[in-house]
Amino acid sequence: MSSTKTRQGQAAARAKARLGEPSPHDPRRLFVRALRSLRRRLTYAAIACAVAATVAGVIAMTGGNDHRPPIPDTRARSYTETDACLLTGESGITAGTSGAVVRQGMRDASAETHARVSYTPVTGEQTVGSATPSLNGMLQRSCEVVPASA
Repeated sequence: MSSTKTRQGQAAARAKARLGEPSPHDPRRLFVRALRSLRRRLTYAAIACAVAATVAGVIAMTGGNDHRPPIPDTRARSYTETDACLLTGESGITAGTSGAVVRQGMRDASAETHARVSYTPVTGEQTVGSATPSLNGMLQRSCEVVPASA
């Protein structure tokens, strides 16, 4: 009896094969199943990417970075191309000297005109010969205004 069932099963498989129905283990059928599975996964991945891009776009357009503090103004002053250089005596711009008074006046003027202000003390003997190299250095640095204070 078992041989009869086996023969009937084989006959049924041959009939199905003639009718064009592939068996469940047919390589073509497995390939088609794998392609459908791959297509489904790619579709889900494409939908996920589209959702992520939409969310990122909405955040970018609505200014999602509002939690950051504003950038403070720079502390650096912008100067014009005008330089004023003070030539002082050996004491420089210490408090109580005429150099300190002139320097303060130059700083007040710089606040309004944005001119760069600097000073150079004359060291050593306080003569015109000792001050000449300092004065020449100021002129080489393109100082347009050079007041002098003792």
